[in-house]
Amino acid sequence: MRLWFSVSVSVYLVMGLVSAKVKKNDCAKECFGVFFKLQEIVRTEEDIRLYTPHGQTAKVCPQKTTVCFAAELHVLIFEYDGIWKENVTELAASVIECLEHFLHNLRMPSACGHTEPSLPTGCPMCEQFHEESVLLFLEHLKKFLQFIYYCCNICLSE
Repeated sequence: MRLWFSVSVSVYLVMGLVSAKVKKNDCAKECFGVFFKLQEIVRTEEDIRLYTPHGQTAKVCPQKTTVCFAAELHVLIFEYDGIWKENVTELAASVIECLEHFLHNLRMPSACGHTEPSLPTGCPMCEQFHEESVLLFLEHLKKFLQFIYYCCNICLSE
């Protein structure tokens, strides 16, 4: 029964890939559906470990955090070798596209309360974060996407 449910969910996820592409001008809100599909597919991966930004870093260093999450999603694409490899690649690429769109808008003057496009001093490099399981990485990425969504709704949708 459990196997049948897992297969059914997986088929549903694959069928949903047609609508998984993220338009360049859409805010992070559009990424959540894609993100949750990605999270569902890789939830059983225990061997993949990724550098994981966490805590206040997202608010203090949003540019470095964005770059780190995008880079680590590329690592996920490279390291994932399950039966859904092509789907993981497409879904992760869509989330990366969303992060890049946010990064582009973040670099604009006055975006999300940032008046200067320069990086704050003291922002850690991606490799300075702890390596966490892919599940913990995705939980922190989800929180960061929620931060982006909040920022986009307040600052970028006018």
